[in-house]
Amino acid sequence: MFNKFGVFVAVANFPGLYLKTEVQSVVAQLNPGQSHLNADRVDALMRQFFQRVKLSLHVIVCLRISGKSLLC
Repeated sequence: MFNKFGVFVAVANFPGLYLKTEVQSVVAQLNPGQSHLNADRVDALMRQFFQRVKLSLHVIVCLRISGKSLLC
C-alpha cells in the first residue's frame, strides 16, 4: 500500500488512476479547440497536467500504530 502511495506522491499519477473519459476531458481543457490530437501531443499534455498536480499536491498522512499492526 505504501509503495503505491509513494509512487503517486512522486509522480502525481498511478497506472489506471484515470479513466479514458477523464483523460480526454483533461486534454480538452488543456488544449481547447483541438478535437484530434496525436498520441505524442496527448502524452505531453498529460505530463503537463501531472506536473501541475505534483506542484499543487499537499498530503497529510496520519498513522496510528497499535501493537504490531499499522492502521491507516
